[in-house]
Order: sequence, then structure tokens, then C-alpha cells
Amino acid sequence: MVVTTLIVWIVRDQEALTEHLKSNIAIVIAGGVCSWVLILLWYVIAEPSMQYLAITGEANRDTSEKRMAAISQQAAERQRDEIATQLKECNKGVNGLKRPLSKSTETNSPPSQVPAPIVAHVRIASQKTIPSTNPKFPYLLEVVIQTDTIIDPVAFSVECSGEVGSGVAVPVNGGIMGDWIAGALQTPNSFMFEWSSHPFVPTEPIKITISSKKYVRVTKIEQSTFVTPP
Repeated sequence: MVVTTLIVWIVRDQEALTEHLKSNIAIVIAGGVCSWVLILLWYVIAEPSMQYLAITGEANRDTSEKRMAAISQQAAERQRDEIATQLKECNKGVNGLKRPLSKSTETNSPPSQVPAPIVAHVRIASQKTIPSTNPKFPYLLEVVIQTDTIIDPVAFSVECSGEVGSGVAVPVNGGIMGDWIAGALQTPNSFMFEWSSHPFVPTEPIKITISSKKYVRVTKIEQSTFVTPP
């Protein structure tokens, strides 16, 4: 630029030199203005666009992370539900194994609400209703008890679920019994029986027949002390 200025100054007069300097200054100013305009456009247009892209990318990344977390949670819940279902099925199988292998074959009387207590060495083998010939006591209950040991003399107290009219106990095979009391009422709901010289043995059950105005069940059998008659 300096060389050009000197050449022009030499060739032309001072006025031409002044015009040439103005032109060069105008070019420099125009170049600077264009540069600032480009920088301004960058900050006005490009910078917001980059910031928007950065914000959008961050939002998309958060959305993806939330979606993955939701999918993982749903998978865990499904797995937990499957495990709970399998445990229920296992419990059903275990409960099925715990059920009794057989049910009572007795169909002549309604089920007992209160199970009869188990006395040591004595159990109730069966309870069933049988026809009654006494209109005063239309219900007749036949109870069979068994033992796993020898009991001699024999003495038991029998308690029922309701009022009874009478109770009679005898060995199933019959026989001679000394000091026999077939059934003496103790309370409206209970009676006792006893005898000697005929042991209660595992091979021979005792049959108890109970008459009543309403349906009853034996709820309790207790071995009592034999009272020797005077």
C-alpha cells in the first residue's frame, strides 16, 4: 500500500494522492464493518441455535433415561408378580398334601361342630343315628369307643352336646359284667357307666346308645374312678 501511494504521488499530483488515500481508507472501514456484521450474525443466529440443540439433546437424554427406568421397573414388577404366583401355587400344593387322605364315611348324621376330645388310650370310633322306637325320645345315637390298652374295672363319664333322656353302655360282644351300671344320668347333658369283671380291651369295643328329644353328639368322654358298690 505504501509503495502504491508513493508511485501515485510521484506520477500524479497531490489531489490524486488524496483521492487514493480516501479510497483505501474506505476499503479498510468497509472490511471492518463487514467483519463486525458477520460476528453479530453469528451471535444472533448461530449461538442460540447451538444452545437450543444442546438443550434439546439434554432433554432427549433425560427422556431416554426415564423411559429406560420405567421399562426396568415394569420388568421388575412382572418378575415379582410371577414369583408371587409361583409361591401361591406352591402353597396350594403344600395345603393339598396336608389334607386328610380320607373323609368319614358316616352320612346318617350332620357333622359335629365341636370335635370330641381324645382321652388317653380311648377314642371314639364312630357316631351315627339309628332308628328309635320311642316316640318320647325320637333321636337315638349309637357311639362306639375303642381302646389300645386293657382297662379294668371300667368306668366312664359321657358328656353330650344337648339334653339326653338315657344312656346305655355295653360291650359289643356282650358278656357277664359284675356291678354293672349301664348309664346313670349325672346332669341333663351327661351320664356315667361302669362295671367290673369284664375288662375293656382293644379287641372288643364298647357300644353306647343315647336317646334324646333333639339331635345330640358326644362331645367328651372321661375315664372316671370306679366306685365299688356297698
